[in-house]
Amino acid sequence: MESNIKFDIITSIVSEIMNIKTIPNSDSNLIELGLDSIMTIQLIVRLEMDLGVVFKDEDLLIENFTSIRNIYNLIKLRGSLTTIEEESIGEG
Repeated sequence: MESNIKFDIITSIVSEIMNIKTIPNSDSNLIELGLDSIMTIQLIVRLEMDLGVVFKDEDLLIENFTSIRNIYNLIKLRGSLTTIEEESIGEG
């Protein structure tokens, strides 16, 4: 089951990078909302720094970053979301 905490963290980072207040839903196409190549690089760096995820070269495909759900699934694949959720719950 997908945790709201996990989506909230990723959504917050994406919103900040894209300088938008709201992303309609986790399946919204971020490119259609204005995500460009520079923002994508900033997003990758920010996710790696803030969430401690390490993306592999083969992960760095635009389709992996076109929606919150795609980003969530990629980070989940890399195994960082359990740690993120535990840290967020511990802070709250």
